[in-house]
Amino acid sequence: MMADALAHSTMAGADRFIWLNAAQAAKAYDDAHCSFYKTCNFETALMAAHSSEAISVRRRYGAVAIVDPEQARAACGPTAQETAYFHTMLATSETPIRDDHDTTFDAVVFADREAYHHYSPVFFSNVVDNGGVYLEGDSSLERRRPGVMRID
Repeated sequence: MMADALAHSTMAGADRFIWLNAAQAAKAYDDAHCSFYKTCNFETALMAAHSSEAISVRRRYGAVAIVDPEQARAACGPTAQETAYFHTMLATSETPIRDDHDTTFDAVVFADREAYHHYSPVFFSNVVDNGGVYLEGDSSLERRRPGVMRID
């Protein structure tokens, strides 16, 4: 049944959620035979199929968008503006908090609630009964990448 659903649906077409559910089922219940289903590491191909170009918003913001590039820029623009406003209002001189090694901030923007609901758990293993997630972690770790996932 999973093989049939995968064979008769596409990763990026109108039937993409059928394909996605079948690929997730194949991974959960028969991952040892992923080559038979053609789902080995499907998350990488899925991200490529549904992501626009990676774009930079200022020097410190990166974005991977599950929307078109113009929508991604529209979503990230206010973030850069609010950051500047925040630092001006609090007179921070953009000085980081002690031991905060963040140099970038990743934003993942989903076109709508349906895309967020279906793709975010696959890519990030997060719960999606919300309007988005901010991922902070331990800011003292030098290789940590904070980020936000949101619906545009």
